[in-house]
Amino acid sequence: MNKDQLLAVLYDLSLTIGREVTVDALLTKVVQRLLFHTGCRSASSFTTRMDWTPIAAAC
Repeated sequence: MNKDQLLAVLYDLSLTIGREVTVDALLTKVVQRLLFHTGCRSASSFTTRMDWTPIAAAC
């Protein structure tokens, strides 16, 4: 990736993060956008229910 492509990805992710108001929607949308930009077919995300701190995310 060149610099322009990286900036476009970062811009897209920042817009995605800025749009969401709940943690559930934020996690879902950011993972979806990361999958879109990386070309991965699936991902897993594990969170703790008490404070919503991400434990792990894998592609």
